[in-house]
Amino acid sequence: MTREHVRHKNEVWSGERKKTASGLTKKDLMKNKNGQIVSKKKHKKGKELYRMMKKEGKLATPFKKKSRSKSKSPKKKSKSKKKSKSKRR
Repeated sequence: MTREHVRHKNEVWSGERKKTASGLTKKDLMKNKNGQIVSKKKHKKGKELYRMMKKEGKLATPFKKKSRSKSKSPKKKSKSKKKSKSKRR
């Protein structure tokens, strides 16, 4: 999305404009959890798509919730260090 589109949405949100270039009015816009102004229609579609992908198990790794195990065992660190042999003259 270009900066101009974002600027137009901000102007509609603050009341400086009546509509965006695509015809969205303030009642069609909302703020998401990150504070960005998005259309309600796109937000709803995105939530539905996320729900469907989660149900099918097709979520990408960053979106999967990490399971936390109750037993916290310390991880063993390997102490193998590779020494680089430099040629000396």
